Amino acid sequence: ENKLKKYEKDLSNYFCLWDLSIETCFSTLGQFIDKLRLAHTQNVEQHRRNELLLKQQQQQRSFENRLLPTPTTARLIRSSQ
Repeated sequence: ENKLKKYEKDLSNYFCLWDLSIETCFSTLGQFIDKLRLAHTQNVEQHRRNELLLKQQQQQRSFENRLLPTPTTARLIRSSQ
C-alpha cells in the first residue's frame, strides 16, 4: 500500500510538473490501465497454460510409470520367451 501511495504521488507530481490538461491526464491514465489489463490477461493465460502443461506432464509420467515393468513382470516376461 505504501508503494501505491508513492506511485500515486509521483504520478500527480508528473501531471502537475508538466501542467497537463485533465483530458491528457485521463487519456494517459486510460492507456496505462489498458496496458495493465492486457498484462494481467496475458499473465492469467500464461498461468493457465503452465498449469495445463504441468498436469499433462504429470499424467504422462503416471502413464509411463504404469508401463514400466516391475521385477515380477520382468521375470515373467523373460520366462515366457
